[in-house]
Amino acid sequence: MKIEKRGADSYRVRKMYKGQMYTVTFDHKPTQKEVMQAMTAELDKIQKKQKNMTFLTAANNYIESKRNVLSPTTIRGYNSTMKTISKKFQDTNIHDITTIDIQIEINQLAKGHSPKTVRNYHGFISAVLGTFCPNLKISTILPQKVKNEPYIPSDEDIRRILERAKGTEYEIPLVLACYGLRRSEICALRLEDIDGDMIKISKAKVLSETKEWVEKSTKTTSSTREIAIPIQIADKIRENFYR
Repeated sequence: MKIEKRGADSYRVRKMYKGQMYTVTFDHKPTQKEVMQAMTAELDKIQKKQKNMTFLTAANNYIESKRNVLSPTTIRGYNSTMKTISKKFQDTNIHDITTIDIQIEINQLAKGHSPKTVRNYHGFISAVLGTFCPNLKISTILPQKVKNEPYIPSDEDIRRILERAKGTEYEIPLVLACYGLRRSEICALRLEDIDGDMIKISKAKVLSETKEWVEKSTKTTSSTREIAIPIQIADKIRENFYR
């Protein structure tokens, strides 16, 4: 373990253990023996806390650890999931949770939710337990997937919709949607994103866990792109910005 000098009289030692980073600090340069003793004490303290950790506490810690790296929409989804998981499951010590407990919880969730939603809930439960109980083998039977057959509007349907939207507040968003922009990307557009008939798409506006609209980067790196649109639409966007 490397001893790092942080200031005039401050030293830090960090150690990765089972996927988590542990840190101890000193007000003097420690010996290797002091480092080992302090790190052992820190690991023991953390492990004692985890022995008495409920699923609720573990889930909150998991969400907090992901807050700065995941989309605000994903964090909001995690918090929403926690409101749905039963109180009994939330209050259970994570080290007492068995595969049967998980199956029972999933069975209850399946009564009022779609198979896709239940799978999302199970993914979150598995991620939390996988972080704090990595040796727990989860083998849950999930609801059978339902084949989704979305309605695809015909060219005539789209033409009629765009025709009816002309001159309304819906015209620009609908045209941009036809060119492949997501709703969140349309909401995040700024005047400086438009150059002639080109639109640069590099951000999206989404609802945060506190139900506030915030901007974030696009969904994937490939989503950051430039597209060409009719110059008439580009001009209309500029006109609306200046109103």
